[in-house]
Amino acid sequence: MLKRVFYRKCNETASDEALVQELLSQVDERTLEAYDGSSELPTGAKDASAVESLLLRYLVAEKKSIEQASARLEKQAAWRRGWGTVSEEDVMAELQLGKVKVQLPTTGSAGRPMIIVKGKLHRPGTPPLLMNQFIYYCLEAASHYCWHPANPDGKLVAVFDLAGLQIKNLDAAALRASFTMLEQHFPERVVEIWMLEAPTIFWGIWKLVSPFIDQTTRKRIHFVYGAAAREQLVKSLGTDILPVEYGGSAAETPVEQAVQQLAAWRKQMGLEQAQPQEELAQEGAASLRVSRSSPTLAQAQGSC
Repeated sequence: MLKRVFYRKCNETASDEALVQELLSQVDERTLEAYDGSSELPTGAKDASAVESLLLRYLVAEKKSIEQASARLEKQAAWRRGWGTVSEEDVMAELQLGKVKVQLPTTGSAGRPMIIVKGKLHRPGTPPLLMNQFIYYCLEAASHYCWHPANPDGKLVAVFDLAGLQIKNLDAAALRASFTMLEQHFPERVVEIWMLEAPTIFWGIWKLVSPFIDQTTRKRIHFVYGAAAREQLVKSLGTDILPVEYGGSAAETPVEQAVQQLAAWRKQMGLEQAQPQEELAQEGAASLRVSRSSPTLAQAQGSC
C-alpha cells in the first residue's frame, strides 16, 4: 500500500502551519462536512491531514488571508450543498461527443492527472445548465485523481487541444464558463494549462474571454505549437500519461471511463473514501453519480 502524501506535507512551512491551525479554529464542523466525499475532501472531515491540506489550498488561493479563506470555505460549502446531483446520464449528450479525456496520474507525471479538451469535437449551443453540469463533472473527476501519493501539491495539468478547430466549434461562452468554474470552485487545482495548436480563428474569442481570467491563472497558460509542444508536454508530464498523439505511450481515457475506474484506483492507492451522503443506483447495473450536495463520483453497485 502506498503511503499518502498530502499537499501540506511537501509545501507547508512553520508559519503556514500556524495559519492553518488558526483557520481551522474558525471553520465549524458543519462547513467541513459539506466537503465530505468530494474531490476536495475525499477521505472525509475526520481525516485531519486531508482537512489541513484543504485549508492550506484555500489559504494559498486567498494569499494567506485567514478572513478571506474562511469566507470562501463557507461560500464553497454552501455551493456544494446546494447543487443537487449530476449523473452520467445527465451529461450523456456531451459525453457522446468524446471531447474530454482524463488521463490517470502516474509516478512519471509526478502523480498529477491530466485533463484534455479537444476543441474540434465541441459543438456550441449547449444549454447553460447542461454546460455547467458537464464542466463540473469533468473537473470533479480529474480533481479526485489529484490525491495520488506522489502528487506534491494536489494539482493537475490541463490541455486544450485546438488542432483542427473550425468556426463551427468556437464557443466563447463555454470557454469562459470553464475558466469561471475552475477559478471559483476548484482553487489552486491547476498547475499548468497548455493551449495546443491555436489557429488564427481562435484568437478572436480568446480576446473576449481572457480579460475575465484571473491573472494568476493566466500566468499558468502556455500556447505551444508543433514538435515543440510535444517536447514540452513530455518534459512536463513524462510519456506514460500522455496519449500517443502527444508524444506519449498511453491510451486515451474518456472522462466517464476515469469515473468508472475511480473506486478501484482509490483502493489501489490505499485511500479510504468517505461514505457519500447520497448513492443512487440502477437496478442490476452500476450507476455513476456526481452528487453536488456531496460530490463523490463514487461507483454505486446494485440498488439502494
